[in-house]
Amino acid sequence: MATTHEGHKIKEILDERHLTVRNLAEAAGVTWTAAKRYVDAAAIKPAAWQRVSAGLLRLGIDPGLIRDTETGARRSRHIHDAAEIEGMILRLKTEDLVSLREMLGADQTVQDRFMAFVRGILAQRESGGG
Repeated sequence: MATTHEGHKIKEILDERHLTVRNLAEAAGVTWTAAKRYVDAAAIKPAAWQRVSAGLLRLGIDPGLIRDTETGARRSRHIHDAAEIEGMILRLKTEDLVSLREMLGADQTVQDRFMAFVRGILAQRESGGG
């Protein structure tokens, strides 16, 4: 996928997964016409991107495949120090630790969907969507 046209990227991924613009529209909670505008757009505006990324997530597609969702000051960093990870874990509540244990024990497909979901939430929050 060499194109930088966001709409074309979306269409290519939908086609690869045997999905349609109508599937995107339903997942994003928009009309077919709106979804068609998204796949025709070179760059999707922030408010529309919130709907698009939520729809992509519902379809099991990582919005990061379309747009770098880890830009700016909040770019994710890789943690290389075990002590730093341990410090983060120690700050978690017990119920969060139980959830973390379950997430880490999930199969790779579930972990990949989880990561896509987290990236989508961060993208929405960074663009002012909650």
